[in-house]
Amino acid sequence: MRDATDAFRQIYDAYAGFVQYVAVRTGARGAEVDDVVQETFLRLHQHGAPADPAKVRAWLATTARNCAVDARRKRRREVGGDGIEEAAAPDGSGDQDREADLLLVRDLIDEVAAQPDGETFKLFYVDGLTAREIAARRGEAVSTVTTRLSRLRDKFKDRFRRRLEELRARRI
Repeated sequence: MRDATDAFRQIYDAYAGFVQYVAVRTGARGAEVDDVVQETFLRLHQHGAPADPAKVRAWLATTARNCAVDARRKRRREVGGDGIEEAAAPDGSGDQDREADLLLVRDLIDEVAAQPDGETFKLFYVDGLTAREIAARRGEAVSTVTTRLSRLRDKFKDRFRRRLEELRARRI
């Protein structure tokens, strides 16, 4: 039993910072980062480390990413479904601008989602599915889904940039 505890401690000491990094890069914020680290290592303890020591880092990265995505989805549900928290301007300034920007983003997402293959965009960015989950749902290769997402993301960025410039020009 002592050997298992020592092995777990060694893995924790070696990879805790890495798991934190993955959590932050995947969208966890504040206390969520600590929760993701804790949940990741809890799952490691429950399931045991992969037999091949070279796969421990990959397993931890995947598990941390999944935990962070779960935390982000939970936050999205708690905030009202869109994942966008209220503005934090102490004097209330900028609330109208922020609301207009949010409406613009929502409209553009709907616009891109209405295009051919746009459902993929909506499933990924609104529903929070992974490319692998979308590929399985649609019966397509993951590479097809990621290529489509990249193309649709570029369209979204271009439209967003143009519309935002128009909106800013009208405000001035």
